[in-house]
Amino acid sequence: MTGPTAPITLVVVALVTSYSVFPLAQRQPTGVCVPGTGEQPPIIDVHMHAMPTPPDPVIAELNTHNVVAVVLSSLMLERTQEWAARDARFIPSLAFREASIPIDRVRDLLQRHAVTALGELGFAYAGLRPDDPSLAPYFALAVELDVPVAIHMAGGGLPDVPAFRVRLGDPLSLEEILVRHPKLRVNLMHAGLPFLEGTLAIMRRYPQVYADLSKISDANAYPREQFHDFLRSLMHANLGDRLMFGSDAAGPGALGPSIDGITSAAFLSDRQKRAILCENAARFFRLTTRPGR
Repeated sequence: MTGPTAPITLVVVALVTSYSVFPLAQRQPTGVCVPGTGEQPPIIDVHMHAMPTPPDPVIAELNTHNVVAVVLSSLMLERTQEWAARDARFIPSLAFREASIPIDRVRDLLQRHAVTALGELGFAYAGLRPDDPSLAPYFALAVELDVPVAIHMAGGGLPDVPAFRVRLGDPLSLEEILVRHPKLRVNLMHAGLPFLEGTLAIMRRYPQVYADLSKISDANAYPREQFHDFLRSLMHANLGDRLMFGSDAAGPGALGPSIDGITSAAFLSDRQKRAILCENAARFFRLTTRPGR
């Protein structure tokens, strides 16, 4: 993996400097999620992947649905940065599956703001528990630099990865990390489905843990009724202020169906839908202005 070119770095640095920090515990409204005159409600997508295709069709979908920020990753960092250079709404995150990136390299990327978060961290694809000793330096660095981490937490995944183990998607496997690092901001990607009890237990015990609803809200990937049952359980546990929208899009076509999974949930109030689609993510990622503005 090679370092980013100077032009890309400048674009990303400009993008990141528009962010500011405020305490995680605050629940105050943020301008990021307030619609302008005649504007449809803004959306933040916390889980998207840069693909080896032009981003233009995806950018068109962002415009259609008024997606104002996207947390973007790829196992190829250069591709992530290319997309971030193409549209300021793409917020670059560093994805990896095992301890293959030198920790000094990760520190440099974060300190230069070439990336602003760690994720998607796909440890389950490497057959690793999050508390594997080889991964400890990455979590310690995330706490030191106060950057969020997003971890693949689900019973499913890509079918062609032999090392993948279903049991590693249970959010309970995160507990030792959370005890060790009480200030670590964690996004449970895919909300741990189908491990509902593990998700409920971890999120209720550890308030620094949020969860995205990526892929599972898309009826093309999961039955809508199954997702709504899962979401209803999370809401009944009073976790609605820590659930975030994500599409897990790998190219065009997934964004609309993923949004529909949230907006079609009749048991959610309009206020709860706004929180999931935008406000919770703005708080978790500490966005106080829209990228590019």
